[in-house]
Amino acid sequence: MQVIENSKIKEKMYIEKLPNGLTIIMIPKRKIVKKYITWGVNFGSIDNKFIIGDSKEVTNIPDGVAHYLEHKMFEQRSRNKRFRHFNKFRS
Repeated sequence: MQVIENSKIKEKMYIEKLPNGLTIIMIPKRKIVKKYITWGVNFGSIDNKFIIGDSKEVTNIPDGVAHYLEHKMFEQRSRNKRFRHFNKFRS
């Protein structure tokens, strides 16, 4: 995990690239009680054509899939499980 520290504002940014290619950036805020997540991906309404891996073939993803996955990402039976991974970096 890469750690970038900003000594001027006394914050650290943790960057981790997962095996599936997703890059996660976490910035713990010590005096903030609420938790927030911002999700940004190169996939969505106009980004739905991809070349996967070493293939030269273009893969087209149907419209609406990104929105569907957005909802599925937070679908859990237990609310406590949602951010278990992120809680390892609690302030």
